Amino acid sequence: MNIFENENGVSLCQVDRDYAVTDEVLLILEEIFEQEACKGLFGASKMDRQRIVDYLEWAKRKNTEGSNYLYFVQNNLGKIVGGMDIQKDNDREVSIGFWKDVNSDFSMTKLVQKLEEICRSLGCVKMNAYIEKTNTKAERLLDRTGFLEEGEVEGRTKQLVKYGKALS
Repeated sequence: MNIFENENGVSLCQVDRDYAVTDEVLLILEEIFEQEACKGLFGASKMDRQRIVDYLEWAKRKNTEGSNYLYFVQNNLGKIVGGMDIQKDNDREVSIGFWKDVNSDFSMTKLVQKLEEICRSLGCVKMNAYIEKTNTKAERLLDRTGFLEEGEVEGRTKQLVKYGKALS
């Protein structure tokens, strides 16, 4: 189900319990997760097909529970070119994540702003994002969308930089 579309036809599609996980979807995700920028994104050294299926089933279950929300970014042809997620840390705060196909040329700015609207509708007052120190593209995106750096934190497998944004 598409919940947002920008002026260039890039849309957010929510991965809910009715989302059909097709071979085409799995192939696209395998290709994206093999890109250097996405390796280790989910704490695994390799996101093979079974891990992707397991992740999508987990995301669909968590969406139903109301604790995590996964969205695919699709280009104007309906091809998956990225993803975004919201994880409820507690009733007041969420953590967001985002990734994109390095071969895609679109801006994530309005998509992050759409996540902000969604987070507000969930009753949250603060959004957090955690990025690798070397991810300058994500850093610029977070700066553009009003996030402030809050310092370094220990991630599951490496040091990360925490950014936060109060929601008004």
